[in-house]
Amino acid sequence: MRSWSGSLRAAGTAVLAVAALGVLTACSRAADAPDTSSSLLRLYEHHASNEEVEASGTVRKVLGTRLTRSGNHEGFIVEVPVPLTSQSLRVKIEDNVDISGSIPLAAGDHVHFRGEYVYDSRGGIVHWTHHDPRMRHEPGFIEVNGKRYS
Repeated sequence: MRSWSGSLRAAGTAVLAVAALGVLTACSRAADAPDTSSSLLRLYEHHASNEEVEASGTVRKVLGTRLTRSGNHEGFIVEVPVPLTSQSLRVKIEDNVDISGSIPLAAGDHVHFRGEYVYDSRGGIVHWTHHDPRMRHEPGFIEVNGKRYS
């Protein structure tokens, strides 16, 4: 027959095991999630290009719309803070407004975006921030003021 303290010890071990499983599951999910701003900084530091990124930041400057060979593109500069550091990275976002529609932006707006990163010495460019009508490229998006543009 098991003593009262032995039963408590067994129950405590079971609770610890369940808690540990919960922590491992959460860590596993976190590992699957995009590493957002930290990975953006790593791409910049390694001069990498053509990588999908997802991050959030503050619009610092709206550059307006210009016509390119693939359509009208709206550009803006976003400052992306790097977690656990005092660093930030400024990236240029280029969005094809012929596909996603015009995005009402102002300096100071908080944006969340997903697209393809291309290195340049000023911080990099993120494009493909919209869906691909031909379905050949992973879709991106820009979220601002509670609305998603893609």
